[in-house]
Amino acid sequence: MSFSDDGCFLASVGKRSNVWDVRARKRCGAAKPFSHENHIDIAPDSRRIVVKNTLGDVAIYDIDLVVEHVSLSGEPYGEGDDVRFSFDANFIVDSSWRGDFLVRDSNTGEVVWKSKIPGQRVTCRRDRMVWCFATDEGLGVQRWPFWDTSPTVYPYPDDRSGFGSFALADSGDRVAVATPGAVEVWALEAFTGRAVVAASWPTAISGTGDAVAWHPSGTLIAHAGARSASILTAELAPIWHEPFPFPSDVAFSADGCLLAVGDWSKGAVFALAPS
Repeated sequence: MSFSDDGCFLASVGKRSNVWDVRARKRCGAAKPFSHENHIDIAPDSRRIVVKNTLGDVAIYDIDLVVEHVSLSGEPYGEGDDVRFSFDANFIVDSSWRGDFLVRDSNTGEVVWKSKIPGQRVTCRRDRMVWCFATDEGLGVQRWPFWDTSPTVYPYPDDRSGFGSFALADSGDRVAVATPGAVEVWALEAFTGRAVVAASWPTAISGTGDAVAWHPSGTLIAHAGARSASILTAELAPIWHEPFPFPSDVAFSADGCLLAVGDWSKGAVFALAPS
């Protein structure tokens, strides 16, 4: 799922790609560019949607999911992780599980920059100016634009690399991580050059996937998995819990007032009480 930066829209993928009018609480667009969609993002200017499927195919639509602007085959890259617009919406960034890290022109689909890092998965800060990617060696952090910068790689805690989804805090120095059986917060320590476990919260092993998201304030973390959605403090003390049959994703709105929970059967959007 993905909220637009202005909070007007929520995009989701399931049996098809959907855009929801948040204020009106109704769907305002739907499309099925290909089978098995699994990632979606809304451009920062709220004018376009990008969708990716499990084969690595990518399509870019207008916000109403009516006009298709770009259609890209997954070949030769194949299955991969999330796809996101750059901060100015001029590019899309995604990765493949074989290690392709790609930046493509969002108007033409042309590859303008690429790197090869085995095992890569990609996420970014809310402003899309700092990006974080998982490699076989550790967590890499790199500023946009990638062609003008180099990544800083933080080796994993205890030399481990097995984990699911992760999210970079807007401060850029903490990462929320969904591991098998736990949610953790890793501190990216500049003085040691390593990722260090700062907090851990045990969970059941999930069969529907796990997802984590930072609240814009940096004081809360949402988790979906193990048949529930939860909100935790940054120190991983639970403060809210709601059962879901097949939870798979979570997302906070840019103003922090809404939490969207994705579920394989039916998702929900919750209004958060003022802090």
